[in-house]
Amino acid sequence: MSLIQLIYASRLSGDAEPDVELPIILEQSVRNNGACGITGMLLYSSGSFLQVLEGDADAVGHAYRRISTDPRHENAVILGLVNIEERQFPSWHMGLRKLTLSDQARLPDQAPLFQFGFGDALIQAGPGVALDLLRTFSQ
Repeated sequence: MSLIQLIYASRLSGDAEPDVELPIILEQSVRNNGACGITGMLLYSSGSFLQVLEGDADAVGHAYRRISTDPRHENAVILGLVNIEERQFPSWHMGLRKLTLSDQARLPDQAPLFQFGFGDALIQAGPGVALDLLRTFSQ
């Protein structure tokens, strides 16, 4: 089985309420990802998502297609897609972290990457920026 890692960013639909939708998205992700062997993490900040998905190429591709057509997500953009030897988020069918002002204060060097969402050029500026941010919040 070949493993891949896909990282994408998207916006929460303007119609969606974060406090309502995030728990639903998490529950669905855990259920769906567990059933097809996908692991990963989802960050939410200022109306946007940053997510990493790891697993079999077909399963991850199917999951991303489902996400990119989900009406709760807008403007999904793949930031990275690589073959991997081993998972970096092996124990999580899906972790979720909603980033706050306290995260910005605790991580002032990384705050510009997420304080206004994940869609701007900073998160796409260099290889590994998005993955490093996801790893920071997985600990």
